[in-house]
Amino acid sequence: MKDCKTIFTGLIIFFSSWVYSTHCDAQTVDNSKASVEGLVMDTAGNYSLPSATVAIYKVSDSSLLKYSLSDNSGKFMITGLPFSIPLMIKIDYIGYKTKKQIINVQPSTSNFNIKTINMVRSEQMLKEVEISEIPPMRLNGDTLEFNADAFKLDSNAVVEDLMKKIPGIIMWSDGLITVNGKTVSKVLVEGKPFFGGDARVATQNLPKQSVDKIQVYENKSLEGDINTTTEVNIVLKKGKKNGLFGKVGSGYGTSKRFDQTAMLNFFNPKTQVSITGVLNNVNKNANNIYSLMQYSSYKGEGITTNYSSDFSKRGLNKFG
Repeated sequence: MKDCKTIFTGLIIFFSSWVYSTHCDAQTVDNSKASVEGLVMDTAGNYSLPSATVAIYKVSDSSLLKYSLSDNSGKFMITGLPFSIPLMIKIDYIGYKTKKQIINVQPSTSNFNIKTINMVRSEQMLKEVEISEIPPMRLNGDTLEFNADAFKLDSNAVVEDLMKKIPGIIMWSDGLITVNGKTVSKVLVEGKPFFGGDARVATQNLPKQSVDKIQVYENKSLEGDINTTTEVNIVLKKGKKNGLFGKVGSGYGTSKRFDQTAMLNFFNPKTQVSITGVLNNVNKNANNIYSLMQYSSYKGEGITTNYSSDFSKRGLNKFG
C-alpha cells in the first residue's frame, strides 16, 4: 500500500504542471427596456433579405450587447437595450457590404424603428481583403454558427462560459444542454465524440481561445425521417486541433483518510488518449472510467456524481 501511495504521489507531481484554473463570470440581470426594429432589403432588386445578422454594439467600448437574425420577410426586432447611450447597429449578409448606423434610444420613445435598411452588393475583389468586426452569428445552410471571437470573455474562459453567453442556449447543472427549449442529444468536437461523448468533458475542458465557432443543427437519423435531434459541434481554430489537459486532486483527513485523483488527456484530429487514476480509503468506487472522467472534468460542477463515498458499506474499503 505504501508503494501505491508513492507511485500515485509521483503522478500528482507530474500531472500538476498541466492543471490550470477556471474563472466564472457573474451574470447580471438586464432591466433595460429599449428596443430596435427594422427591415433588411436589397437596394437594387427591392426584395427582403432573410437571415441577415443584426448585432448591437456599445460605441464607448465596442462590446457586443445583443444580436439576432432577420426573419423570412427581412424583419428583425432586438429588445433589452440600454437607454440614452450611443449604440452601433451592424448588419451583415453574405455577398453584401456591411451596413453600420449609430443610434441612441431615448426613454420617451422606448422603441427605435430604423424602417428600411438598404444593403448594397459587394464587388468581387481578388487582391484586396477588408477586415472588419466578426459577426456574432450567421446561418450557413441549415446550420446556425456562432463565432467565438465575437464574444469577449476572460482569458481563462472555457467553452461552457462561451455557451452561457449565447442567447437561447441553457447549460443546466446536471449536464443537460438545451437550445431554444430543445434538448441537445450530442456535443461533438470537430464532428466526433470527445472522450466518450460526455458534453461536460468537452465544454469544461476546452479553452474558449481555441474555439473558432459553435455550430447548432438538426440531424435526421434516416433520410426522409421527420424525427430530428439537435446537435452541437465545436469547431477548433487552425493550430489548436491538438491539445493536452488534465486535473489533479488530493485530500487528507482524520483517521488517515485520504482521497486522490489524477487525469491527463491528449487529443489530435486522429487520436484521443486518456490516463486516469484514483486512490482512496473512503469507500469511493467508480462504476466505469467515464464516471471518473466526468468527476475529473475541469470544473466538476453538478448536483449529482457517480463517484462519491458509499456510506452503506461497512468497514474500511480501499480502491486503487
